[in-house]
Amino acid sequence: MGRKRSNPLSHARGKQQKPENVWFRRTGAGYSLFLEYYANQPIGTVAGRYDDILVTKIPDMKINETNSGKTIEKLGRGLSRAAKRRKKKKGQSMLVLEDVDQQQSSSIVEAKLLARQTPLSPQLLDAFRHDQSKVTACLLPFVHSMAMPLPLTLRVRQHDRMTSKKTELLLSAFEGILDKVSFDESIYQAKFSKESISRKCPELKDLLLEQSQNGSLARQEIGSMLPVLALQQVGALGPNSRVLDLCSSPGSKTLQALEIVGTKGRVVANDVSETRLTALRGAVGRSGLPESYTDRIVYSCQDATQLILTTTRLWDAAMCDVPCSGDGTCRKDKHVLPMWKPSHGNELHQTQVKILLRALRWVKPGGVVCYSTCSLNPIEDEAVVAAALLHLRGDDKLAPAVEVIEWPHPTGFTGRPGIANWKVADYPRDASDKGLTDEVGVGSGDDGETPRLQWYETYSEAKDAGMQCALPSMWPPEKTTDLHLERCTRLWPQDQDTGGFFLALLRKTAK
Repeated sequence: MGRKRSNPLSHARGKQQKPENVWFRRTGAGYSLFLEYYANQPIGTVAGRYDDILVTKIPDMKINETNSGKTIEKLGRGLSRAAKRRKKKKGQSMLVLEDVDQQQSSSIVEAKLLARQTPLSPQLLDAFRHDQSKVTACLLPFVHSMAMPLPLTLRVRQHDRMTSKKTELLLSAFEGILDKVSFDESIYQAKFSKESISRKCPELKDLLLEQSQNGSLARQEIGSMLPVLALQQVGALGPNSRVLDLCSSPGSKTLQALEIVGTKGRVVANDVSETRLTALRGAVGRSGLPESYTDRIVYSCQDATQLILTTTRLWDAAMCDVPCSGDGTCRKDKHVLPMWKPSHGNELHQTQVKILLRALRWVKPGGVVCYSTCSLNPIEDEAVVAAALLHLRGDDKLAPAVEVIEWPHPTGFTGRPGIANWKVADYPRDASDKGLTDEVGVGSGDDGETPRLQWYETYSEAKDAGMQCALPSMWPPEKTTDLHLERCTRLWPQDQDTGGFFLALLRKTAK
């Protein structure tokens, strides 16, 4: 029996003291910290400027923008509690943006929301209302999207064209409930979440189960599909390609790549956890793909930061969807935000850099590595890419040259460019220790006050203050122009009703 390997994310979260975990769960402090963190990041991290936003509906709030700033005003003042409940139940109360400048208001478009849709994380909206100082107009669509359930998305497998056509014909019967996305005809997005499919459309659920078992359909999030789509579009992934998946579990990207490389390609599926690798084998067995495809997978259970392959032949492409804080997944996992702290991403930063460097080690000259996370935290995204590039430039002259290449987004897809500047924060442990015995409301810290982050301008300032896991590479480098971080892709949840996601394509230049 092999040596048990730990999950880096579990290790990062496990460093917290048990009383602190209890305090976070009870107070909902993670929601407030999450909002403060992204509200203070530069424009382009999770939201655009004011004139680019969509108006979204959020119960019981109204935003008024004046020259002196933005304030929150509750609707329904003067009504009894029972009247307010009736008003809320009827859906008459909604969040709107009122702009005194009519020219600005003409650029605001109302976002479409499903009737009777309820938030997955109402506590996030409560925290949003609690502290008005965090609220900016451009952040509203992001907050609303992150609080709502994630729509069900499906992908028609492409290994058999005839089977794909039959599956698409069957799915066409559910038009209006299940529609094709604008940028790929093989991807479908439902009007509701996975959890509500049994209640809202049991016939569709039966069809999905049948088509999944015979290998025609795969339930997969849009963000999870992007690494393979991007590698395919830049020519790094195709029939007969050899692909390395360094962090492969649960296996959706592994199977997606396998459909493309075909029966003469090769996919190495590596994961640090034997348990997750066993689950991946089970997913491959249940996928319904023929053995001529599944036999092309080679399984490996190694730490991706120290991955060693027996072959001396280098690979055409590599994917490293690294362990991350996962705040982009909060639309499907309501347990992410209550415990959210910036230290989760800070503690994983070094591991993520090592995995990316290892992937670059194993691709051939001209090969491409796709680095991705299901987080929008720049410490886990652009900071990792910049750190890897600068590390390779600082090595000896024989080190391979690497550059970030642009992914030409398909028509209909909205991808936001990477950012070149960001801020670093931490939440001091003693901040929660002070409030461990306090009975406070959602999003509140000690003495009923909203918890606040500690921001650090430089690495030396953070080190002097005792910030744990601080590394110089977490801060933006002095010169980022030649790194071309703007070629990275950020997937905002409010753009296409998805989760949050980040990816970067790095090519090892041939010499």
